[in-house]
Amino acid sequence: MVIGGGLAGMLAAWALRGYAERMVIVERDRYPERPAFRSGVPQARHAHLLLEAGHRALEALMPGVREELTAAGAVRVPISGVRWLSAAGWLATYESEVAFLSCTRPLLDHTVLRRVRGEPTVRWLENTDVVGLLGAPGEVTGVQVRARGDARAQVREVRAELVVDASGRTSSLPSWLTRLGCPPAAEERVDAGVSYVSRLYHRPAGPDPGFPALYLQTKAPDAPRLGVVLPVEDGRWIASVGSMRGAQAEPGAAGFDRQLRLLGGPSTRGVLAGDGADERKSVVTGKAGRHVRVSTIQQAS
Repeated sequence: MVIGGGLAGMLAAWALRGYAERMVIVERDRYPERPAFRSGVPQARHAHLLLEAGHRALEALMPGVREELTAAGAVRVPISGVRWLSAAGWLATYESEVAFLSCTRPLLDHTVLRRVRGEPTVRWLENTDVVGLLGAPGEVTGVQVRARGDARAQVREVRAELVVDASGRTSSLPSWLTRLGCPPAAEERVDAGVSYVSRLYHRPAGPDPGFPALYLQTKAPDAPRLGVVLPVEDGRWIASVGSMRGAQAEPGAAGFDRQLRLLGGPSTRGVLAGDGADERKSVVTGKAGRHVRVSTIQQAS
């Protein structure tokens, strides 16, 4: 049993497929028929990439997936070509065989989803909420589920020998464990105060901009901002601007453009022209850097 059908949940199910006769993935959303943003993955609207170690690990777990990603439009970006603006100025480029894969999060998720959907041992419960655990202190034997968004819907029990919680930052695991009779789980919270604003752009036809990707940062604490511009599928750029605590991201197109200018990246001019913005997915704001660790293991004093 896997709670949460996002990327972590799907990969967990794939890794476990050889150890179980049957698996169930419980997901709150309904999956789209093609790569698309969905409410359960709000961070998907910001820039994502798979670093060298990441796509190697994914390929080792799911052979052939890199070829599927690139066939669908993911862009292989040599790290040697990335232009990096640091507090000291533009860093020198260097030769390297290391490369990352750049694509939107929906494309990555959908590519993995298609592979997991083809696994006959996996059963899916979409549009379904997990509302509790079954079992007792020291043993979890399944979950309680009901139709999403309907508090009056019948609660059903689904038994399992192993339960994996991959529901991410919205997990209700601490309260579920308490209701089983477990002592309150220790929580460690870290909030870096990072916020992001992102925008998709059409890559204009014309001269090569001279770089495959940009990473822009300025000197903290005076100007605690960063930015990244990555090529993604369908001939687009995705640009994300991040602000640390005390310099929160500004919503809206005007705020986005102003923050991009503050980063001091002249190479973005023309490449990210305002008339090239994809207005259907224009400017989105989100927060990141919040980390909650839950542990039921008693620490030695």
